[in-house]
Amino acid sequence: MKNYFISALLLSVAGNVMADEVISGPLIVMESTCIGADCQEGEVMGFETLRVKSESPQILFDDTSNSVSFPKNDWQIGVSDEVAGDQASFFIEDATSQRRVFEISPEGDVALGSMSVVVEGAVSVGSSDASRRVAYVADAEADTDAVNLRTAQSIVSGLDVAPEKAQLDAAISALNDRLTALSDRVTELEK
Repeated sequence: MKNYFISALLLSVAGNVMADEVISGPLIVMESTCIGADCQEGEVMGFETLRVKSESPQILFDDTSNSVSFPKNDWQIGVSDEVAGDQASFFIEDATSQRRVFEISPEGDVALGSMSVVVEGAVSVGSSDASRRVAYVADAEADTDAVNLRTAQSIVSGLDVAPEKAQLDAAISALNDRLTALSDRVTELEK
């Protein structure tokens, strides 16, 4: 009887132990899936196929290749909240170097590139310590388009300032002549 009681006690404890579940074959989920610490039993799913739910949900792409010919960078995408000085954002991060390479705030402010800083109302491609070029920008077509160097140079080369420069040179020369004459008159009056 004593052995029966101990066996029953051990079996009841074993039912409460949580263990990893390993599925060695393909896993197909026909409807929606919720993954994360904040998923609830009976989670009401809308039309989303996958829901990642936690205080700061993140997905890590862990590259386990060990060949020298393949790069071994791990990548992470996630969402951060305004916790511990971090601003709320969606991000893509090079998890190997722990640098965010893309970040967007809820207001639509964007930072592109490693070490870029989110700037309110702007698309940032750097920071005060890490400026960088924006390459392969098409020529501006609309008033609100950014101007590239080629567009700026064509505007400058198209300006014909020679006539205006000649007029300005003549006006400056005339002013110099008048100042010389005025200086001579002041000198005569002082005598």
